[in-house]
Amino acid sequence: MKKTIIASLLILTFTPIYPQEISHGVSIYGERGILRLLTGRPTKKGNLIVNLHTEYRTDKYTVVDTADTFESKHNYAKEHIGVTYGAVDWLEFSILTNLYLKYDGDMFAEEPRGDVSSVGLDDIEIGIKVGTPLFENPQTGMEWSTGIQGYLSIMPVVANAEKESTLVDRGMEPFLRRKPGGGFRVMSDFILSPLALNLSFKYFATGEFFENEEEKMERYNTLLAAEAGGWDIVDSTKLFHIPRNNISWGVGVRIFAGPHVEFFTEYTGTKVIDQKVSPLNAMYLTPGIRFKTLQGVTFEFACDFGISEGSKPWNAIVGLSVASSLIPPPPPPAPPPPPPPPPPEIVTATIAGIVTDAETGDPLLAQITFPEEEDIESAATDPKTGFYEIELEPGKYLMEVRKKGYKWKRATLLLKDGEEKVLDLTLTKKEAPPVVVVEKGTIFGKVYDAMSQAPLLAQISFPETEIPRLATDPATGTYKIELNPGTYTMKVEVDGYTPAVEPIAIKAKETVITNFSMTPVLKKETRLVISGINFDSGKSTIKPISYPILDEAARILKNNPNVKIEIGGHTDSVGSKSLNMNLSFARANAVRQYLISRHGIDPNRLVARGYGESMPIAPNTTREGRTQNRRIEFMALSE
Repeated sequence: MKKTIIASLLILTFTPIYPQEISHGVSIYGERGILRLLTGRPTKKGNLIVNLHTEYRTDKYTVVDTADTFESKHNYAKEHIGVTYGAVDWLEFSILTNLYLKYDGDMFAEEPRGDVSSVGLDDIEIGIKVGTPLFENPQTGMEWSTGIQGYLSIMPVVANAEKESTLVDRGMEPFLRRKPGGGFRVMSDFILSPLALNLSFKYFATGEFFENEEEKMERYNTLLAAEAGGWDIVDSTKLFHIPRNNISWGVGVRIFAGPHVEFFTEYTGTKVIDQKVSPLNAMYLTPGIRFKTLQGVTFEFACDFGISEGSKPWNAIVGLSVASSLIPPPPPPAPPPPPPPPPPEIVTATIAGIVTDAETGDPLLAQITFPEEEDIESAATDPKTGFYEIELEPGKYLMEVRKKGYKWKRATLLLKDGEEKVLDLTLTKKEAPPVVVVEKGTIFGKVYDAMSQAPLLAQISFPETEIPRLATDPATGTYKIELNPGTYTMKVEVDGYTPAVEPIAIKAKETVITNFSMTPVLKKETRLVISGINFDSGKSTIKPISYPILDEAARILKNNPNVKIEIGGHTDSVGSKSLNMNLSFARANAVRQYLISRHGIDPNRLVARGYGESMPIAPNTTREGRTQNRRIEFMALSE
């Protein structure tokens, strides 16, 4: 069951979502590059790269025992499993897991010591890289890119101490536990297809060793020095290294041998800067070959060859990488539509002739149509000669000829293939209808504000007629129009007022007087000064002469049923302020009660307030001014 689950996860991991061709290959760190050299340019936005690289080498050595002398072999393997994601085109994130396997087995021993192996997690690297192309020419395939990466190395797992101790005693490199470390890489690459050049520089600062780890390192170094015959030839840059601070550099060349094959060579070196270990440097030459597929899968095979005293002789590398995009690719362009078929060859017939006046013989400008054929456009005769010529498919047609002021004429046509038919037509003038003189009537009237009686500039129209609109005189609000006898709908419109519509009946030679009292549309904080409301002197009793004005105010409120109104009472300055304040409120409340009792206005819509002499609109020094200040105002509190 476990094997089935693991196999399913591996298949899912290395199955591309949206396959992406890897034109630059994938390094053992999971990012674009050769093997240990990265490209300066990050992977594209939305790209996800998963890689699995394996390194393997062996060391044979002779064991001299008191009972036997035999050969044994040290086996070293390392797995690099990485995931890289392009956040944007210039930024990528990566995580790399490094596993190790060490195995020591006896060969040809009469009394074998027993095989010993150790498997563990070397470290986890978490990196972030930024980079950009400095120059790019897609037409020539030339590109120069540069970038920088910072990474953190964490060693979270402790190896098997007993097995590690046994392997160190047998001369294998120890696994040393240390605290987190980190470093950075600077890389640049230049491409001029089919060649590419990669340059890289890396600095790595290891974390400090945990307690007792240096003793293990010194025991291992002492053993190596004893077996090698001295400290001068101790190998200081092994694949499973003793952690230490170092700087690395490298240069690589790639040759693109087509879209699917790439040859490459890396020349890399490492310089140890930690004085606690041997200062020897390691340099390697790494040739290899890479195979790429259009489905985003690459395979590479390479081998490190040590070319310095501190290098291992060889180290084989194989790798598998898969690149996917988490962003769906754009749909392929739609194929071009097929060319239209050639138009069928049509045999036509021709109808031609002249249209003239039946009485004078003069040529006429007439319209020729075919009422039963919707796809045949109308034609017109020549205004100077009356000539027409029309091409039609063979068949039967009904042709109609019309001209304003003339009786229309029809003709039935039967046209054969290639026929040229001549058809001259004459049109007869219609008899002029008798002239009927219609006596008109007159509408006269005035348009004014319902409350202030002020004249209004209004637009007057007669819906569903062709009568042009007219406007009232802005100074007097009057209008006048003459119309044929009949019944009309008359519509009066004024900005800020409710439109008025009235039916009007007009008789010949009569004048109809129709005035329009316009009701304003009340908006929030709109004020209406109600003129002509009279009260008994010093009292809040409304005089009957004021009832028509209040009835008009009620009509305004009914035309604005959702508006809440403040009824404000105002006085002149005669009398004391407190007396005037009380009197103004009493009069405002009397108006409120009238609107409620006489017209059924909702009480919740009306608020009475008294302002006394505090808000004059004219001087109180004259009789006319005091008359204007004694007033009732409506103010809309809501729309």
